Formats: sequence, structure tokens, C-alpha cells
Amino acid sequence: MRNKQREKLAAEGVKTGYGARVVLSEVAFELHPGEVMALLGPNGAGKSTLLKSAAGQLALQGGSIYLEGKDLQAYSGRERAACMALLFTERREPEFATAREVVEAGRYPYTGRFGTLREQDHAAVARAMAYVCTEELRERPFAELSDGQRQRVLLARALAQEPRLILLDEPTAFLDLRHKIELLGLLRDFATREGLAVLVSLHEPDLALKCADRVLLVADGKVLPPAAPEEALSEENMRRIYGLGATYDALSGSAELPRRTEGTPPDTLVLAGGGSGIPVYRRLRREGTSFAAGIFSPADLDYPVAIRLAEKVIETAPYEPVSAPDLQAAKACLSKVRRVIWAEPPLGSGNAALLALRELAESKGILEQK
Repeated sequence: MRNKQREKLAAEGVKTGYGARVVLSEVAFELHPGEVMALLGPNGAGKSTLLKSAAGQLALQGGSIYLEGKDLQAYSGRERAACMALLFTERREPEFATAREVVEAGRYPYTGRFGTLREQDHAAVARAMAYVCTEELRERPFAELSDGQRQRVLLARALAQEPRLILLDEPTAFLDLRHKIELLGLLRDFATREGLAVLVSLHEPDLALKCADRVLLVADGKVLPPAAPEEALSEENMRRIYGLGATYDALSGSAELPRRTEGTPPDTLVLAGGGSGIPVYRRLRREGTSFAAGIFSPADLDYPVAIRLAEKVIETAPYEPVSAPDLQAAKACLSKVRRVIWAEPPLGSGNAALLALRELAESKGILEQK
């Protein structure tokens, strides 16, 4: 039997949408203290709708949502805000508020009718701003901050509520890579150190792989059962939900550009390994050049990108010297291409075959450095 008191948020048979239009149905999941759960799916699939329902902002069409074991509808707005914080991108802030005033607004569940901040409220605001390194922004107008600074201030406001659960709707939208990583790192730390439960919608599968304990996938009006990110973000699920084919790599959570030289004989052979060929493969893809790559095994760092971009990959068995038949296949390929690019792979006792191919290409006058 489930321990509802242990769950921070739980959905049972939830159906939700707008008016008579059903967006999601049969939604069921539990979110626990210290857990980061990522919500992924295509635009328009219903991620924001689910978050609004979980926040009590959108009435359910069926089923129930429980907050700390109690039906969400039984909470007053102030009671809900005392244990749940929201960071939604569409929320507007006062045009002339300072960063400090925005964070202070997070104390409204505790300030009473007149909104007067007490000593403990000022202390909570200071702690929250220090935690996300925004003290130097205290008196700056919120409207003048960069996107990354605004997100940090809004996160400080959410933390100033001293919540036990936080819901975030695409908090990494409009952020550069550095600020995306910083924001998700902070959320991960809050969950691990403070026991905060986090439900966050994201666009990027690779970010979910890095920060989430479990993933909810939204597609076709359904929410798949929550699963570990490595299981949820499988190639099969990415094909089903995003229509991604062989371009997606489940290990990294990223996708390459689709190959545009299908069926075209390789013009170039790239001799690589240990990841050295990856920038070359992507450059050749941008140029529209059909190429072959090798010799390496499926365990090599080059392999996941090469198998998605190269017209031909010359493989060998992992953790063994290149076999004579594999070397012969590479020589046959080399005899048909216009050029050979040496991608400066790391050399060791197992690279004798690559060195032999480089010497052969040099003797033919078709060798190029990357």
C-alpha cells in the first residue's frame, strides 16, 4: 500500500484540459521528497497544462491530485503556497520592482493581511538570495536584469517561500548554456541536500539525463509511467514521441542532423578513434560530403556520431587488435575515395592498422590532416 504521507505530490487518474477539450487523461504519478522529476514532450503536448493542474491553477476534469497526502482542492491558496512554490515563465513581475522586492514577494504565505515583513522574513529572503548568488542584484530593477539573472531571482523568490515542493515550467527557456547548467545544478542540490521535491518541464533530453531521478513523457494525450531517465529517454521512446529516427543517441540524449548523402558512395575516408573524428564528421555533414569512418569498434567514442553521419563505418571487434579482414575492408574503401583525413586519433599498441592506412594514403598522395 502506498504511503501518501510520504509523497509530496501524487496524481491519480487525472484528466485535465480547457473547457470541454481534454488535453491529458489517465495521468498517474508520485513525487517524493528529494526527487527531481522531469516532464518532457513536444510543444503542445500538455506539459504546462499538467503543471497548472498540479499547482491548483486549472480545475481537473477527473481524478485527483494530492499534496502531502491531502486533496489539493482542500487547501486554501495561502496553505498551498506555504508548501508549494511555482516558477512559471508566463508570470509577470511588477515593472518597477527591485530584485529584492521580487524575492520578498515569496514570503506572502507568512506575512499576514498587510504583507509586513518581520525579522525572520528578511532572514529568509537573505538566505534565498545568498543561496543562488544574487545578493549583488538586491537593489537593481528586476526589469533591467538579464534572462539568466531574472531566473536566479525568481528561483530565490520560490526558495524564500521555504517550500517542500517546487514546480517549474521550462525554467531553462531563453537561458544560455552556462545558466541552464547552473539553474539545474541548484535544483539538484536543493533536492539532494534539503529534501525538496522538484517537478520541472524541460525541452532538452540531455539535461533531463543529467539532473532528473525520473522522467514523465507526455505524448498523444497521455503521460507515460515515470521511469529512470535512461529508460524513459530510450531511442524507441524518442521515435514515438518526437519522431526522431536513427539520428538520436540515447547515451548522450542528443541528436545529430539527419544524413543527407544516403546511398552516395563515400568521397572521403576519415581515420579516427577515441573521439578525435567527431568534429570532422560534423564538418563534413555541414558541407554535404559523403564519407566513411574507421577503423574502430562500437565501444569507441567516435562510434555513436559516426554511425549516424557516415555513409559507411568500418568496424572491428572491441578491445582487440584490428583483424586482417577488417584491415582489408578499410584498404578497399581507401582505394575508392578521393581523399583520406587523418583525425589525429590517440595512438597505442592497437593502432598499427590505422598507421598502416595513413602510410598507404600518404603514398597515394591523398592524405590530409584534419
